[in-house]
Amino acid sequence: MALKLDKQGQLLVMTPLTTRVSELKRFVVTRDVWIREHLAQYKQLQETKLETLGQSLWFMGEQLKVESLVGVKNGIDHTPGLITLNSRQPLERAALDRRLMKWLRAQAELALPACVEKSSQRTGLHGSGVQIKAYTARWGSCRHDGLIQLNWKLIQTPPEVIDYVVLHELSHLRHFNHSALFWRQVGQHCPDYKIHRKWLKDNGRLLISC
Repeated sequence: MALKLDKQGQLLVMTPLTTRVSELKRFVVTRDVWIREHLAQYKQLQETKLETLGQSLWFMGEQLKVESLVGVKNGIDHTPGLITLNSRQPLERAALDRRLMKWLRAQAELALPACVEKSSQRTGLHGSGVQIKAYTARWGSCRHDGLIQLNWKLIQTPPEVIDYVVLHELSHLRHFNHSALFWRQVGQHCPDYKIHRKWLKDNGRLLISC
């Protein structure tokens, strides 16, 4: 049996169909501390998202201030430390966020394949292609046919973290597992990979769940 907290903050219990209700209840009671801790983390995460929604935006590891201007054109301008969203009429918060996410994904579609190509040239690890996807629990994957799939939300992380995730997936072309040989392959081209893994562990949950 296992517990999981979904994106809506609902507690899910995964169990075999033959599990008795009494066993299920005992299992949940024994996980009381885990449940309380993860519900508290979820609440804190939601409060943080509400505080920053439409006010700031993470892009390439930098938290940019967001300004919404009403004028004669529609579009988004990116300058150091600032994202300016131009529109012909005032936007509600939901519409503003949709346009920002659309802009972020467009940046990912441009930048992430280029990162894969650069890393492939540097390491000699060449996949069969690159696909930008929307994941809710992973940053990337490598298919058996060599297709590298990357989460578009990766564009929010620092460039060195992007490079690490790309290298991680390319390394699966040699070792389709997480064995010692795999991590040796990663470390050969990215000696600081543990630092970047820690950054994702500390910060990634907020970014990937947006």
